[in-house]
Amino acid sequence: AMNWGDADAVLGSVVIRSDHLAPATKVRLVSDSAALIGPGTSLLSFDVIPLLDEGQSYSQSIEAMVRILSKAKYDSSLMMEVMQSDGRVAKHEMRLPHTDLHQILRANADRCSAVEKPNFENGCIGAGAADEQRYSVSGPRLDGEDNIID
Repeated sequence: AMNWGDADAVLGSVVIRSDHLAPATKVRLVSDSAALIGPGTSLLSFDVIPLLDEGQSYSQSIEAMVRILSKAKYDSSLMMEVMQSDGRVAKHEMRLPHTDLHQILRANADRCSAVEKPNFENGCIGAGAADEQRYSVSGPRLDGEDNIID
């Protein structure tokens, strides 16, 4: 992030824009102290936790892999707002390559497979899926198509 002022700036918000991740995806700083940005530039590290269950994360990771192989354009990014010391708001966009998106989704699927009780706090709850649908192999996918395996 960049601070153009002569005093500390503050990281205002970070949102995700993606076809694969929900807008409610948790994006948090690895270190809270990095929210204050001194004059100049600062390297920020984020944890991205998709609010998808194990099955949804896995299927979306496969779709991200297909996009890697087809060399599709990036469609995911992090949007950051930095409140400058002079009152301006600087917006920064960081593109998320499909390889990073694939790794995020696969890691989330692996992490959620070890969670005993999926809920909103641990980020392993899907997009409104009922308990009986949450881990089923067949059922509706996020893109609206049926996910039926014969």
